Parts: sequence; C-alpha cells; structure tokens
Amino acid sequence: MGASEASLTQCDESFERADARTHPCPSLAGRGKEGHLPLVPLHLTKVAFSCASVETLERRVIARSSGGEMRVATRMRPKRAEELIGGALHWIVKHRIVARQEILRIEDRKDGRIDIVLSDQLLAVAPSPKRAHQGWRYLEDDTAPGTDADDSGMSELPPRMYAKLAGLGLV
Repeated sequence: MGASEASLTQCDESFERADARTHPCPSLAGRGKEGHLPLVPLHLTKVAFSCASVETLERRVIARSSGGEMRVATRMRPKRAEELIGGALHWIVKHRIVARQEILRIEDRKDGRIDIVLSDQLLAVAPSPKRAHQGWRYLEDDTAPGTDADDSGMSELPPRMYAKLAGLGLV
C-alpha cells in the first residue's frame, strides 16, 4: 500500500468517527464518505414569474407535472449542481419565499439548455422576505426557511404592504 492509499484509508476511518463538517481531510470536509455528495444540501431560490399567489403557483405545478416530476428549464448549469441534489427549489411570490420543491436531479437537454428536475410535491414554508431577482440564486441550508412560522411578524403583512416596504428598502 502506497503513502497516498494509506492516507486515504486513514481519512476514511477518521471520517466515520468525525463530524463531516469538521473533517480534517480537505477533500472530504463537508462531503459524503466518497467525497461526492454533501451532507447538508444546498438550495436555490427562483421567482415564480406571473404568479400572483401561492394558489396560482400550485395550479402551475399541477399543470406542468408529469410522472411525479416537474421540470424547470434554465440556460446555465449550476456550478454547484452536485450539491443541489436533495436540496430544494424555493419559490418567491410577491417578494416572499412561500413554497419549495425537492430537487431530484439536473439533466442536459438536446437544445443546450438544462432541466432542473423537481418533485411534483409543492410544500408550503413559513413566508420569508426575499427580494426578486432574475434566474436562480443559491440558498444555504442554514438560511433556508422552514415550515415553522417566523417570530418577526413579517409573514403576516399583506403582500401589497410588504411590496411597498420592500420598494422603500425598509424590509
């Protein structure tokens, strides 16, 4: 056994005893045992274009779902695509993150675009303020909204009032 093989075996053994986020081996830190998949998923945010409400988004998901999956086309492949598998796409409606769908995989299309393949299950989350943006943005797991209500009361504001406050830069 060469030095690099011994080092890898030692890394594998210490990985089983250590928390992956603090693992001493830089090639495995924050990753699964084989070094390919993260233990903590990465998420995306995307504006639900032309959706005035969560109900409109729900109807869109139902209409676009097939075989338990829904596809969202994009022009650019996420650089951190492997980390997104098992994460979620969080939908923004009226300047708030309101729902999420699990990311199942990312596929190349024949026309050169990319499909983000999602579960057809749309899960409501506690509304969380988020400014609109073009395309998608990464969202770390520790900042992703959960299903619990927030304590700030921002989720209780009417959408129009929240939009005006966001436009003034107050929220």
